[in-house]
Amino acid sequence: MPRIRIAILICAVSLVGRGFAQTVTSDTRAALAKEWKSDKGETKGKDQCLKALELYSRDHPSNAELKQAFDELTKAASTIDGAPKADQLYELAKDLGTLSELLATATGISIDKNDSGAVDRLFAEADIGIATAYRSAPKALRDDVSKVSASNRLRALYNLLNANSTKPDLMETFRTCYFLDRDRLFRLVSDHFR
Repeated sequence: MPRIRIAILICAVSLVGRGFAQTVTSDTRAALAKEWKSDKGETKGKDQCLKALELYSRDHPSNAELKQAFDELTKAASTIDGAPKADQLYELAKDLGTLSELLATATGISIDKNDSGAVDRLFAEADIGIATAYRSAPKALRDDVSKVSASNRLRALYNLLNANSTKPDLMETFRTCYFLDRDRLFRLVSDHFR
């Protein structure tokens, strides 16, 4: 009988832990989405998020680079409402090893993955953005995004976002597409070379 109680207790703790991790994930992604759009202070949140993503997406970032990336995010968090909570969420996500992924997929666009029409429209918008942005520089699209995506998707996303850093709405579309289906996003890029 005591073993059954222990098993039930272990299952209960595991379920609570999983729910906690899901809450941290969704709350952190929401805070980061606000950060990408923040324009208070001397530096725009978008610039600090891009810098953090650049550091996180390096091949084998050093501990100093990871700390600098985290510092960029906490600096930017001070410009959004609920900053103390954001700092705590970022710390938890960092400890869980999910902060860079959450930064890459943070978006304020609410879309149901199962709504194929809405998803298709979003990817069509991303495709137009890709074509427009790289019309004058197809080599950059091929070298900085398409080739890089084979080995480092986070870096390829950073390159795509950085090349469009003056277009925050398009950047958010790209991050949303990356969240929904990164394979499809990078196929859009590759399709421009066929």
